[in-house]
This record gives sequence, C-alpha cells and structure tokens, in this order.
Amino acid sequence: MNNDYVGICRGNWPSVNPESLDKDKREIFLNRKNAIDSILDGELSVEEISDTSKIVVPELYRLLNRCISLNEQGLPNGYVALIPYKRLVSYNRLESINGFENSDTKLTGAFKKLLNLYPQLDELIHNLVFPKRKIKPDNNYKRPKDIHKKFIEECKKLNISPEKGEYPFNTVDWGKRAIYRYVKNLKEKNPQRAIKDFGDSAISLFNSTGVGDMNHIIERPFERVEFDGHKLDITLAIKYTTLEGDEIVQEINRIWILAVVDCATTVTLGYHICLDSEYSAFDVIQCFKNSVLPHKSPKFTINGLCAPTNGYHSQVISETQFAIWDEIAMDNAKANRAEIVKDKTKKLFGSRMNFGPVGTPTRRPHIEKLFDLLEESGFHRTISTTGSNPKDPKKQKPVEKAIKYEITPDEIEQLVEVLIARLNNTPKRSLNHLSPLEVMNQRIQRNSPFRILGDKYRDGSEFTTIQDARVIRGNMKTGKRPYIHYEGVEYRNELLAENYTLVNTKVALKVNIEDLRYITAYLPDGSELGLLKAQGKWCIRKHSLKIRKTINKLAYRREIKFLLDDDPIEIYHNYLLEKAKTNKKARNQIAKHQKEIEEKYKADAQAYTSQQNIDPSEEKNSNVTRLFRSNNTQKKPKLERFSFNS
Repeated sequence: MNNDYVGICRGNWPSVNPESLDKDKREIFLNRKNAIDSILDGELSVEEISDTSKIVVPELYRLLNRCISLNEQGLPNGYVALIPYKRLVSYNRLESINGFENSDTKLTGAFKKLLNLYPQLDELIHNLVFPKRKIKPDNNYKRPKDIHKKFIEECKKLNISPEKGEYPFNTVDWGKRAIYRYVKNLKEKNPQRAIKDFGDSAISLFNSTGVGDMNHIIERPFERVEFDGHKLDITLAIKYTTLEGDEIVQEINRIWILAVVDCATTVTLGYHICLDSEYSAFDVIQCFKNSVLPHKSPKFTINGLCAPTNGYHSQVISETQFAIWDEIAMDNAKANRAEIVKDKTKKLFGSRMNFGPVGTPTRRPHIEKLFDLLEESGFHRTISTTGSNPKDPKKQKPVEKAIKYEITPDEIEQLVEVLIARLNNTPKRSLNHLSPLEVMNQRIQRNSPFRILGDKYRDGSEFTTIQDARVIRGNMKTGKRPYIHYEGVEYRNELLAENYTLVNTKVALKVNIEDLRYITAYLPDGSELGLLKAQGKWCIRKHSLKIRKTINKLAYRREIKFLLDDDPIEIYHNYLLEKAKTNKKARNQIAKHQKEIEEKYKADAQAYTSQQNIDPSEEKNSNVTRLFRSNNTQKKPKLERFSFNS
C-alpha cells in the first residue's frame, strides 16, 4: 500500500446524504465510502480492503484519486466523487463532429470541441453576451437568436463549410440549441455580469442580499428605526375657484406618505403626508417631528371614522412621549442627505444616520412592509385606486371617480390615521401573536432603556428652526435705514432702524422655515437684537421658506411680477390658479396652500378661544369658531365614495 494516502485530512471534504440516493446507488456509495475510509485510516492493507469491499485494487486507487482531486472552487471533491455516475469534469469529445453520413450519431460535446478548435468563436460569444461597451439600440446582439446569427456568420468567415457537412452545418438547426444552452450556462456562471440584463431592481436585490453577515438583531425599542417615503396608489382631486369665479374639481398628482417605523417592535411611530410631486428635506424633518412629539390626530370629517385614542405609542405608553431613537436607517435620497436633516438629527436626537443605497427595500424591510399593508388593506380597496401596476384589474377609471366623489388629500390623511392605528394594534405571528404596541409596552415595562428628547426642544419649534447669518446694511447719506436682507426681502425693527452704528455688523439669525414673516437676530456678543419684521406685504400672510424661494424663482424668470404694495402670496396663489387649469403640479400646490390656510385659521381660533377662556366642549357654539371654520370642513354627501371594493 502507498503510505502517502494514509492520514489525509477529510475534515474539509463535502458531505453526502446517502438517504437522497436510491437503494442501489446508496449501497454502492456506502461500500465505496467504507473502503476509502479504511485506506485512509491505514489499519488494513489494500488487498484486505479489496477482498472485503469486492472492489479491485486499481479501482480503489482510481476512486481515491477522484476524492482528493480539486473541484472548480479549489476544494477536494471528497465523498461526492464516490457517488455512482457522478461527473466531476466536463466531457471532451474525441470522435469527429463533421459529415452527413452518420446523421443518427449523437453529437454530444461537439459544440465544445468546435470552440476548442476555433477559440475566436468562443471569444465572439463572450463579447456578445457580456459586451465591454454599452450596446447601441441598432446593434443589439444580446438575444440568443441574434448571437446565433452572428455565430453562423463567423463560422462561414472561418471557412467552416456547409457543403462538406462540417459542424454546426450538419445539424438541423445549425447549432442553435447548443448556442442557447451555452449562453444560459455562461450567464449562470457569471451572475455579477448577467444580472445587468434584468434591470435596476434585480441588480439592487442581487447586490444587497445573500452576501455578508446578517444584520444585528434589534430587540430594544427605539434602538433603530427605519424611514422612507412612498407614493400612494390612489388618485385624488381638489376643488378650487378659478380667477373667473368658476368652482371646478380636477385631479392632482399622487401624494407621498413618509413614515418612521421602530425595528424592534414594528410600531409606526409617526407619519407625514406630502402634497408635493417630490418630498423635500423639510418634509423629512416634519415626519421626524410627528414621530417624536405626542401624537395629534387630524380633524375628522368622514362619517363613520373617528380619531383613534390608542393607536400610537405616545397615546398608549406615556413613558414613550418624546422618545428618540439611537439609529435611523434610510436610503440615499437627496432629501434624506440634506444638511438640515443631518444637523437636526445630530442636534435634537444625537442619533446615527445609516444611509443605505437607493432602491434597496430589503435593507429596510419594516418600512416597506408598512407601505405594502397600507396599500393592500386600504388604498387598493378604494374606488379611485391606481392599482399596483398599469394592468392591475383594480384600476377602474380612477381619475373620473376621484373627480366625481371629490376625494381630497385631507380625507386620505384621515384614512392613513386610522389604518396605521389598526396596524399598530394588529397581532403578528412574527411578534408571537402580540400586537406591535403590546410588544413595545412589555419591553418598556421590563426597563428596556431608551432616550428622551430634551426639555428645551419639546415645544417643537426647534424642528423648523435654522441658523443663519447676515450683515446689516444701511446708508445715512441716502436715508436708507439699517436692515438685513434675507431671501429677497428686507427685515428690520424699530431698534435696528434707529441704530446706524450697527451697519456692517454681522448678526446671527434664527429662522423659522415655516413662517418667514419674522426673524430673530442676535448681535456678535450673543445679545438679542429682537424680532425683525419682513417689509412690505411679506409680513401679512404666513409662508414657508420653500414658498419664498419658489416666488423668488418665478419673479426672476419673470413669470410673476409684484410691486412693494402687492401681496406676493396672493399673486403666487393667483398664478397657481391660472396654471392649475392645465398643470396637475400647480393643483398640488393649491391643495397644500389651502391646507396651510385652514391650519392657520384653526390655530387662530384656538388661540382666541384660550384667551377668552372658552370651554372646548362649547366650541361648536362659539361665534369665533364659526368665524374661522373653513368651508372645506363641511360634511359632503355621497358617503359611498369611501366604500371599499371587495
């Protein structure tokens, strides 16, 4: 016996499950395995092992060499080589592949032999399947049928004669099936390159799953949350009055829902409805604000629906009011990576931001599952749903129905409020048949640690406040009183207007991006200069930084014009009314503008009510309430517009 085989390590040999083999093959395999193990153990001679196993000595050495030979991954074939009829190396044909005389002869291995004889054919196929350059639309040879066509053309250039019956011309399909099998095998062996043919979604899923270590299991509430935005699969409409005084109803663009979900318990902490065609950094901040501050439900106007009292964590678990997270996972969308989002996350929460690649929902499964459930249990059942794809049978003239029943964004927000509350209270198998809120409550009661928002930030103003700086300008010679210039508008107060000594002084500004009528200024030594007021009619109506920039951009393009005595917000609104006749994006802005006006009326009414010490229960009888009530809050007939399809 050759002692070189004794003691070979079998620890890295691939194992075989004999039970998966049929009876005859299993007996042969086990006999071979026992024989090889005996040889490697060195306790018996080869002759004794041959007598016991009934396997001749040359065959024993052949099987042993198969076991220690290396596979394509560079590892020993091991016991796999002992499986009966198991092929370890590809078949190499030795017989001739040419001629018509033996038409009944199988041509197994003929295609591989042809590629060995003509390596340029193999190179051609590789270049067509995996092109080094981007293929032009008029030069697309990536389909197997086109590859076969180029393959035949190249064969003829190489003087492979069809008249003499040289392969592949001695086959019925001229090697087409062989090409198909070879191309399929190439792609399966090179998935990193082949996956590009199947679109961005397949590439994203391929690159983000199945490799690397599994994510750390999150068990503590607020340890990690997930954030994302989703366009709702529903068509909405808006009613507005044109400049000519006509009241019309028209569709608007699909709206966004932004949400934050806790990874440990799958509780939806909060959400925000965005009416713009794309959500911005300000919408991201607003969603964070809604997720951290105690939950406030929108005003309900749909008969049969009421605001949930136990649907959100801050309503059920008082300890979690103002709770903040340690880490937030989101994609690399432009709005998510904005500086204001990073600054607020660091200043208010002190949490980590885990940016994953765009379009990789598998990295944020909880938030994606929330959006799927909202669609399946809610919006795909409404009469104006757009469905999940253009051919979805649930899509039944959504635009006509949205206009007919006047389905508005405010009513959709009410539906979202109720749907999320139900999901937070629905038991899940993944949570041991407990609801997300029950799981969070139990873990909080077990003293699971989490952090709370600082006291000075709990009024919510810091979420919409940014820091900036400007230099005070002014000229006594021309009579120009001191002022600061911010986003195209002059600001001053009485103190600044009388103090020319501050000219050319750089002051720090605290700006509320939701209300640019006033700005707080601070001198270089930190003392407060006071509240500076926007000049002209910019100080009349509340408007955001985003609206200010939009108006300035339109004025720069000369699409709108206004003088110092004109109300720019009113002019902008009239501009939207004119554009809305043909532009859905403008209608979205009108809807957003109407909502802001309604919220302002509501805030003014609440402020007046509190000043007059009016009992909230008597609010319906208050003349003040009737004064500020919007026409849009009136209940509409035709309640069947919110009936769900079966």
